[in-house]
Amino acid sequence: MATTKVSIPLTPQRLRFVQEYLKEPNGAHAARLAGYAHGSAKVTAARLLTDANVKQAIADGMGKAARATGLSVQWVLDMLQENAKRSMQAIPVLDKLGHPTGEYRWEPQAANTALQLLGKHLRLFPDGKEVSGPHGGPIETETKAVVIHVSPATAREALAALQLGGVLGDVVELRENGNGAMPSDEDEGDSS
Repeated sequence: MATTKVSIPLTPQRLRFVQEYLKEPNGAHAARLAGYAHGSAKVTAARLLTDANVKQAIADGMGKAARATGLSVQWVLDMLQENAKRSMQAIPVLDKLGHPTGEYRWEPQAANTALQLLGKHLRLFPDGKEVSGPHGGPIETETKAVVIHVSPATAREALAALQLGGVLGDVVELRENGNGAMPSDEDEGDSS
C-alpha cells in the first residue's frame, strides 16, 4: 500500500518566515521579520522549524537555490579538496624578470581551512562533546533509595530542605501509616 504525502499550504506569516529563513538561517531573526512577537521569537522559531510543512518548504527552497546556482555538496567538497591540494604545493618565488629565485612559498592557512572544513563534513572534529559508555554504547546509571524512619513533621521538613537544595530528583515517596506516623520496621514486616 502506497502512502501519499499531503502538504498543507502555509499561512502568509509562515511563508514569510520560510522566505526570511532561506535568506539568513537564523530562526529567531526570521520569526521577528515575519511578524511574530519579538519576545518569543526564539520559541516560535523552534516550534516552526519542527513543523513538517515548514521544514518541507525550507528544504524545497534550499533545493531550488542549489539548482539555480549549480551548487551541490559534491561540488563544494571537490573545490575544498582542490584548494587544499593547491595550497600545499610549493610555488617558486620569481624575481622581477620572472626567473625562479630558489625560494618557494605555500599557503598553510588556506590548506588548513580547507582541510578543517572537509574534516567537519566528515565529522572528524565534533563541535560538541559526545558522551557514551563502553564501545560507544549507553552510559549505565544506577538509582539508589534510602529509607529513614522519622516523624512525619521531621520528614516533611527534611524533604522540603532537600528539594530546595536541589539534592532530590523528581520522584520522592513519603509514606505514613494510618495514624499519621511513619511506618516502623515492625509495621512493614508484620503481616498478621
